[in-house]
Amino acid sequence: MSSASCGFDRIEAAFEGAEPTLVALGNPYVRLLRRDRTVGLVVLPRRGPPAPPKLLSVSTISIGEAGAHQVDALTALMHESQAYQGEYASILEGYRLTPAYLERHPTFVATAGETIVGFYGLVTQPPELDLLFVADTAQGLGVGAALVAHMLDQAAARGMTAVRVVSHPPAVGFYKRVGARQIGVVPPRPPKITWPRPELVFDIPARPWTAGKGAADRPQGT
Repeated sequence: MSSASCGFDRIEAAFEGAEPTLVALGNPYVRLLRRDRTVGLVVLPRRGPPAPPKLLSVSTISIGEAGAHQVDALTALMHESQAYQGEYASILEGYRLTPAYLERHPTFVATAGETIVGFYGLVTQPPELDLLFVADTAQGLGVGAALVAHMLDQAAARGMTAVRVVSHPPAVGFYKRVGARQIGVVPPRPPKITWPRPELVFDIPARPWTAGKGAADRPQGT
């Protein structure tokens, strides 16, 4: 049994081979727990009587098509991302999602209950993963990998054979871990983008009914 204290609440959890990591993300405190292949997020209040911890795992996350009523929340999630602070903030300056974007590009949202924990936007012509964001409080839980897997399935269903990604530099390792390969570097585009960005691609194997077959040959229900 390992334990940690944040000065307000005692936090205890069983760990195997690792000490607990306590991360202060405002109020309340948030801590990631890892045990075998189970990954969870425990949130405990800083004040008041102790409450049962709430566990978020990949099995509790659902992914569905984004709706116009969610564009403000998705825009806020983007701009709150710690990955786009400091020197990288300029790329998102003034950018927001709109209902028109959702109409043009397949966009899907990952939720845990009523909480949005991530989303992606897929451009179909030419195929490109345009947006992929995971909420800071859901980092390390497999949300990004789940979104990529969903995106690849959507791309395959639309007959795409590859999907391009122009990666945020700190995210290139993530994309490689989930199957993308780097094919080059996109040069800076000042004044908003003053840094080079890795260019990657996801190769998508053809499904049995997409290799040399027409729509009439596809299995029913696909």
